[in-house]
Amino acid sequence: LPFVDHGNMDAELMSAVQEYDVARVRAALRGGADPNYRRPEDNVEAMQPSTPLRMVIFRISDCMLNDNQLTSYAEIARDLIAAGADTRYAMVLARYRYGEYMPANQQELTAFERVYGIVAGRVE
Repeated sequence: LPFVDHGNMDAELMSAVQEYDVARVRAALRGGADPNYRRPEDNVEAMQPSTPLRMVIFRISDCMLNDNQLTSYAEIARDLIAAGADTRYAMVLARYRYGEYMPANQQELTAFERVYGIVAGRVE
């Protein structure tokens, strides 16, 4: 992804994603934040949370997050994708961190599995 600086809205988006704040994510997107923003100091090939959707994938493994917070990440992932976020780079990080991950029974997904599935395009 090429680096494009949209100013404070991109930084606000990254901060809101990191803090699983759905309302702030939506406000940043409405305010013009780029759903494909890439931190200028991050190399896209590095396995780091360098884009908003990569931040979602990175954060969902945090053992301190509860199901409500993971559910917020599901909403954030849907919002980012609806706004045009490219899932390819997030999925590179997801496969690197967690492997190819999707259980057969999608009726009883954990909150983590639901977020992964949304980014992978397997869960609505």
